Amino acid sequence: MLMPTFKALLSSILLAGAAVAAGTNGPYALGLAPVGIEKGVFNTTLDCTVQVLGLLPLLSQYQIGFGVSALLPGRVSVNQPFSIVAGTRLTIPRSLNNLAGVLGAKFYAGTVDSVVVNTPGATPASTDVAKGGNLTIPASPLNREGVSILEIPGAGKSIVVGPLTASAAGNVIISFGAIAASITTLDSNKQKTLISAKVTCPAQKRPVSLAAITVGGTASTKPIVPTGLGAIPTIPNGQTAGTTGFNYNCDFSGLVQGPVRVSIGAVKPSNAQVASGGKITLAQGQGNIILSATLVNRIKAIVSIADHTSLTLTAFNLVASNATPAKQNILPAGGITVNNLPIKAGAVAVIPPTAPQTTLPDINFTAGKSGSTALISIADAAGSASLRDVDDNEILSIDFTCNALSPTVPVFPYDIQ
Repeated sequence: MLMPTFKALLSSILLAGAAVAAGTNGPYALGLAPVGIEKGVFNTTLDCTVQVLGLLPLLSQYQIGFGVSALLPGRVSVNQPFSIVAGTRLTIPRSLNNLAGVLGAKFYAGTVDSVVVNTPGATPASTDVAKGGNLTIPASPLNREGVSILEIPGAGKSIVVGPLTASAAGNVIISFGAIAASITTLDSNKQKTLISAKVTCPAQKRPVSLAAITVGGTASTKPIVPTGLGAIPTIPNGQTAGTTGFNYNCDFSGLVQGPVRVSIGAVKPSNAQVASGGKITLAQGQGNIILSATLVNRIKAIVSIADHTSLTLTAFNLVASNATPAKQNILPAGGITVNNLPIKAGAVAVIPPTAPQTTLPDINFTAGKSGSTALISIADAAGSASLRDVDDNEILSIDFTCNALSPTVPVFPYDIQ
């Protein structure tokens, strides 16, 4: 009985093995996602009305860049309080910068008058995070040679949406509504100039779905408030990128079960609505499988000569709602093998091993019913593991399976025309 138990533990280690220290930080350097948390960044362009006040009053339409970086729970229990933590970025076009610069402006500042965050499926269903006038735009340099970047609420700060709760199992789909800001211009001494502007970006008829939270079960009532937002990454316009962290509970041929930590990331190449029957794509797939100290200690206690492992991941499945196929393996035929994984806490198994420079092939689904929202989520995984000694002799080999979490872990929502 000693050998089978060891074997299972070994496998479990192996699977767990992905690295906090040296894993892939992609896509777009988002970094490792904490267990239970989604890290995401969204970039788009808003059609806004800009009313310039001062010496040369005018009213005109402009496209204003809008970026969001957010931390949110991937899953919550029914009636469990949770919050979304975010930072935002406005990108002012060169034409407006030239107008303000001609009149002596060197910096932008101001206040955000309205930022509506929609959270249908939760209570409240929408929140104006600027209500009360406490959301300011810190002084930001005006760039007459290109775009100007206004980070809100500024470096080291964040916007907290919540606490929110969901009273029934299902999904909370996050989007933005109306956005408005009062912008002032400052001279080189950061004193107000004669130019100011009101920027109004009305809610889209159908707001872009940015992220999803799945709701189910009654496992916890402990509030979830993510921390550690950091700087807002830069990604191409019209895209969403994200990583999500979770623990699988894996079974090693019925000999032992154990948790395995995973952080997986991907890119939604386009935020645009997809026609029914059209292609839904996940790109730049990559991830880390993380070896836990608990599993390492159990293995070392049983077989002290276990030095390293070889992991072959043959299946990592995604499931789709309102899209087909209902289930799809994101790994290439034959799976992916990670060799020479040290049996130590924090060791890294990167999937694929060359990430972030080389990522998994694009995965495509077919969009379902018109007017619905497709949701791609993480399902089960499977593979095999080999435990080896310092001379690379195999001690044992074992298969493993990791069941999908319930409720599932969401990746991206896709709006269907």
